[in-house]
Amino acid sequence: MTYKIRNLGVISDRHSGALIDKHGDICWYCPGQFDNKSIFAALLDEQKGGVWSLNPKKEYSVTRKYIGNSSILETRFYSQDDAFTLTDWMPAGDNYSGICRMFSSSTLPRKNRIIPAPGYGQEKVNILKINEFTLRINNKFYLMASHPVRVENQQIIFEIPSKEGGWAILSDREIKITGYEIVKNSLQKTQQKWDNINSGFAYASRLMRWNVAVHF
Repeated sequence: MTYKIRNLGVISDRHSGALIDKHGDICWYCPGQFDNKSIFAALLDEQKGGVWSLNPKKEYSVTRKYIGNSSILETRFYSQDDAFTLTDWMPAGDNYSGICRMFSSSTLPRKNRIIPAPGYGQEKVNILKINEFTLRINNKFYLMASHPVRVENQQIIFEIPSKEGGWAILSDREIKITGYEIVKNSLQKTQQKWDNINSGFAYASRLMRWNVAVHF
């Protein structure tokens, strides 16, 4: 797939950021800091760059929006007989950094295909399965999902069945997930952090002055 700049949304924790295509593909992500080496860079090289794609089983129309004044991106996929929502954010207020993805229920299954390519695709990929729901990538990153994960030809696959919601977290450390509520709490904490940031901005009349007091 060729990724066009006009179709990209961005999520961020103000330390790093990820670019997400309108189809839900994460095509650029440098973990930890903006100038770190990438793990997904299909934006630059579709064959070797690495990507997290959803592989929808049918054509959907798409609408997107940011929740409030945050960097939380909500993408709605819909057709005549199906609809679901994908919510993407980079957690703030937790003891880990990374990307969180939350899926609403759908009448069709959603297949996630993750091709990690650390170091702009120049590092050899080593994927270790820790348990049915958790993988470790190159001893640096962890993928945790609501549904069983498997590895096929250096690609990570997991599928969310029809009529079920789901989630996944790609992080810099293993997280002991005990249920859906942890992911929902992360979303709420991230929203609160962005609300706190925006509360420190005040526009002052036509003089174009800004009073800024940011606490994160």
